[in-house]
Amino acid sequence: MPDPVLRQVEDGVGILSLNRPEKHNALDDGASEAFRKALEWAIGAPDARGLETGLAAALENEAYAEELAIRSLDFKEGLRAFRERRKPDFKGR
Repeated sequence: MPDPVLRQVEDGVGILSLNRPEKHNALDDGASEAFRKALEWAIGAPDARGLETGLAAALENEAYAEELAIRSLDFKEGLRAFRERRKPDFKGR
């Protein structure tokens, strides 16, 4: 199985590219974890560039990110705080 995230350095700039053409570069749990690791690798890069992807994959990626966010305790705290009209106490979880 090929690496879902390609890494390279050009002129001192780290470039990450999703490598899932069969899925139009959409993220899933495995690709998301690979991308997180690739971001850790690129942390020292002096520049970051966006990933090019099609609309369908971008929408799928957004839906996946939203699904992850909705499961977080901070999301639930934000909703509770909104309903109770108070400032949320986010913990990064």
